[in-house]
Amino acid sequence: MPVRKTTRGKVIAAALEFLVPGGGHFALGDRKRAVVWFGATYIPLLCLIGAVLAGSLTLFWFSTVVMLSARAAGIVHCFFIREQPLPSWRSVGVTIGAGAFAFVCLTEFTKTEFVSFLVVPTGSMLPAIEPGDRIAISRYHRSPKRGELVAFRSLRGEEAYVKRVVALGGDTVRITQSRVFVNDNPITLTESAGTCSFGPQCELRKEQLDGNSYRVMLGYEGLAHSDLESVAVTAGTVFVLGDNRDNSYDSRSFGPVPVESIIGRVQFTWLSVKRDGN
Repeated sequence: MPVRKTTRGKVIAAALEFLVPGGGHFALGDRKRAVVWFGATYIPLLCLIGAVLAGSLTLFWFSTVVMLSARAAGIVHCFFIREQPLPSWRSVGVTIGAGAFAFVCLTEFTKTEFVSFLVVPTGSMLPAIEPGDRIAISRYHRSPKRGELVAFRSLRGEEAYVKRVVALGGDTVRITQSRVFVNDNPITLTESAGTCSFGPQCELRKEQLDGNSYRVMLGYEGLAHSDLESVAVTAGTVFVLGDNRDNSYDSRSFGPVPVESIIGRVQFTWLSVKRDGN
């Protein structure tokens, strides 16, 4: 391969490096550095996946910054290789093809077995999740527990919902004057610090269920669900509610959710578009 100190060669290498970590260096024949830059991108990516599984927002952002920094550094480095050969069309094709195949396989495997990311479009989970928030989901945790946030597919399978599990298979659940009873035991409901910003009829309260503590919103927009008579949750299903209790489409409307339709447990909001400061 002839060596040409051309801007064209640098641009092609940088473009390949942008498409595939290490791809630009591989196309230039620098195999060792290609492996280094590939590892510098995918090792932080594995750490990012681990951060979601562990529920660590700090590690998630640290891994993201390291991964993006490595990508940027690899691209820039392509412009500083002194002897800059012009990549052959064969090396370009092999780089793009192998990179695209690896990316698709890794992405699909990760989404199927480990983590998913969703955008929450509605306010049914206020105050915990704002409309437009980006959430990280651990697909490894698919055995629901009371008080946890879970994402699940709708019965039609066309969209995903995020709700809080309040009752498991074998439990009974009823609601009386905004108070939730599981197996005839009331979920602990106490005052919550902060002021609800959605009007005088909106109130914030704190619930505690099986060691999980979270806030719920009552009376938003003056809407109110009628009391729910005792419902027996069948085996293999869970009863879910939105934290925005009076403005949520949940098990009070569509019934208990099959456990097999659960995508995973919501670990954290990795990007929030708005916070009311409560």
